[in-house]
Amino acid sequence: MASLDLLQQLDRALKRQGPFLVVLLMILYAALPTGAALYTAMLPALPMIVLFAFIVERPSFMPRTTVFAAGLFHDLLLGTPLGLSALLFLALREVSMSQQQPHFDQSLWLQWLGYALAAIAFGVFNLAFMSVWRGAVLNPTMPLLYAVAGIALYPWRARLVRAIAPRPPIVL
Repeated sequence: MASLDLLQQLDRALKRQGPFLVVLLMILYAALPTGAALYTAMLPALPMIVLFAFIVERPSFMPRTTVFAAGLFHDLLLGTPLGLSALLFLALREVSMSQQQPHFDQSLWLQWLGYALAAIAFGVFNLAFMSVWRGAVLNPTMPLLYAVAGIALYPWRARLVRAIAPRPPIVL
């Protein structure tokens, strides 16, 4: 009986950490060097897509500390200024949580629109910050490409998110 309780606890712990682990895997995947320019341009969008999807679908699985840790890991791995991605990921979480409306989590179209607005804002802020950081106006092509790639790739995430963190059944 005690081992069953231990297994149940382990199962619950893995289910709660599954979304965080998927975000970390997407960050690792985005950091991999590839030869294809277009493919490489889509990779930075993957962590944000998965993070946004989990925040919308299962916000309890993405507390602030988890989102902050994912942002720091992203910064450390990709070489961006430490805290930039953590700040942007936290802003994404807070804006997403403040805009939770009934049926927002049910409609893929509304989620897609929300992600599109977030991706554009993320790209603009990142470009502005990095321009100030480097002391020169940077070319907006790559952030724009990241945003467009993320917006185009967003719908595939529904299956992934629902497979990893299925919604609890609605009890009436």
